[in-house]
Amino acid sequence: MLAIVHLSNGAAQELLQIGRAIDSPLSDIAERVITEAGRRAGIAMQFQRMPLTRSIGLVSDGELDGDLMRIDGIDRNDPNLLRLSVSHVTAEVAAYGHSAGFEGRGRDDLRLMRFGIPKGVAVLRKYTEGLQVTETQTNATLFDMLSAGRFDVVLMTHVDAEVALRERPVPGVVRWPHAWASEPLYFVLHRRHAEVGARLERALREMQREGLPRKYYVEGLKHYDIKPFAPL
Repeated sequence: MLAIVHLSNGAAQELLQIGRAIDSPLSDIAERVITEAGRRAGIAMQFQRMPLTRSIGLVSDGELDGDLMRIDGIDRNDPNLLRLSVSHVTAEVAAYGHSAGFEGRGRDDLRLMRFGIPKGVAVLRKYTEGLQVTETQTNATLFDMLSAGRFDVVLMTHVDAEVALRERPVPGVVRWPHAWASEPLYFVLHRRHAEVGARLERALREMQREGLPRKYYVEGLKHYDIKPFAPL
């Protein structure tokens, strides 16, 4: 929960406890953005890595102060959650396959296939709604099951998938050349931090005018040597 940190100059600064994904390069980019927003707003943050399903529940219960990145609507049915109105990172969703000719298939053809997604990622649930979907605990399990023919398509956020495949290559896996979806993500606080949220929103708006969130995202792609999607 929120603590107060006393700086060397005698000023006090809030310290928010924020939940985030355990192993996610996209979360690393989002953390960089929101940390800068916090610096501008005079708010320090400590990031706790944990399963996504656990993180948002702890925020709702008031045991954590916030969650790093969630889709629009996460607060719709939970009065304890306060979603900031300014997005700080975008999730580009990528599709991966193992079958012959996968790269040349159309979206309608792919939608008839069996999908695998990592557990607890709401943006991926949103874009596989109505499809045949299996959720797995880890990224490594996803690509192993794809290779074994347990499903036909893996859907993941682009940055996370590319880094996972680079760290643990799976022969024969290819990426569909176009983005499956693109979704803005938002910082979420417990509702008791409404004043803190307003300060962060002002900082994020300033950063958006400066183009910083997009700059940090592009720098993240370059850092991991990830190629952008082909236009539709």
